[in-house]
Amino acid sequence: MYSKKHKQTAQLIIITAFVLALTFLLLATLLNIVIYSENQASRGVAVADQAAFETHTDVNKSVKGLLKEDNFNNYSRSYDERQNSVTRGIEHIFNVNKIKETKNQRLYNGTITETENGTRIIQDSNRNFTNQYGTENWIVVDSTENTRNMTQTVERNSLHQAPNKTVWSVPGYMIFNSMFRTEFDTSSGTWVVYFVEDVSTNTIYLRTENPSGSFYNDCAISSSQATVNYSEQTVGNQDCPALDFVTELNNPYQIRYINSDEVEGQYHIHTSAELGSGVPDYQYNSVSSQDSPYAVRSIYSVEYKQLYISEEVEYDVSVYVAPNQLENESV
Repeated sequence: MYSKKHKQTAQLIIITAFVLALTFLLLATLLNIVIYSENQASRGVAVADQAAFETHTDVNKSVKGLLKEDNFNNYSRSYDERQNSVTRGIEHIFNVNKIKETKNQRLYNGTITETENGTRIIQDSNRNFTNQYGTENWIVVDSTENTRNMTQTVERNSLHQAPNKTVWSVPGYMIFNSMFRTEFDTSSGTWVVYFVEDVSTNTIYLRTENPSGSFYNDCAISSSQATVNYSEQTVGNQDCPALDFVTELNNPYQIRYINSDEVEGQYHIHTSAELGSGVPDYQYNSVSSQDSPYAVRSIYSVEYKQLYISEEVEYDVSVYVAPNQLENESV
């Protein structure tokens, strides 16, 4: 009797163990399925994110290209004509991407929220930096909130000569009165960039003073010609600490050229100020003649929203397009 009961107990234990093993196997299988599904879902989101990013990048690149193409052609266009041309072009870019994403079972929609007028100021022939009348000290831009693609290409031997840096860089040295300089007049004072040829080293030398009149920074390049790029803070494609102040400019500001007969070369400024308003049109030659210097109406910037929706991700973003703008870190 005891032996039979013991045998039944043993069989029950074996059956129970088998059921438990089967249960664990089933749970493990279900867990693997869940993990696999989560991995597949994560991969799907990553793929969708990448697709959304590529669409965003492609549209942004196309809008930049369109803006440049429109601004660098048809110089006689009015602001209304430019607005209409740019708007039609961007809406076409949106429609092309909408059709493409619809084929991929994704939703895309783009909407222009703002287009900002501006002015391109151009001197594309080698001459001094005076205005159209030969005035040496003059206002280039009367008042602007933003500036981009600001460059000056200067000839070293056209600059005022100085014996050496240690002599002329002393504060109050009278040679400052004769140097070509670019001034940025803000509500907190004036930033001044001096240009000179250091004859002891045959370099183009830049020195910047802050609104209090104190030395800010400097840089030099050994070259017969160099492009000063305020947007990238470089001279001759080399970093120039003397130009780092552009990140500290308070808006709005005025741009002036002083002693502009002490320099020769070319320059370009794209400002968010309108011609005839923030940009004094009387300083420039007519755009039809294209005699330097002249000014052209432009579209300074574009802002748009784009919405991208797929089964895995929703992407809604506002985009501001103003290539190579002077970045003010305080705003």
